[in-house]
Amino acid sequence: MKKWFFWILAIGLLFAVNAGWQHLAVADCTDTYENFGKAFMEQYCTRCHASTKTGFARFGAPAGYDFDKPEGIAKEKKEILEWTVEKKKMPPVGKKPTDAELSKLTSWLNCEYP
Repeated sequence: MKKWFFWILAIGLLFAVNAGWQHLAVADCTDTYENFGKAFMEQYCTRCHASTKTGFARFGAPAGYDFDKPEGIAKEKKEILEWTVEKKKMPPVGKKPTDAELSKLTSWLNCEYP
């Protein structure tokens, strides 16, 4: 009977992580759009990803990927994490976020936009 409990628990944990519940592991949810996210986006993202920019001023950023407002960030949270934290391809040129900033970005996005 103990073996069944272990397997059920292990499978449940795998499903929880696979379902995107990794934000539950984040202990510190003190960062918000106002005290962290806005400044991060302005420093690294909105020179291309802003709703006020069109055409060549976006430097190739796809239309609709706008990170100058919380709604746009929430909509593309997974893409932001993938391209900025996992692949480290954003921003494509210029100063890159430090590992500490990327950790804080991950924590903030997972807390504010679960």
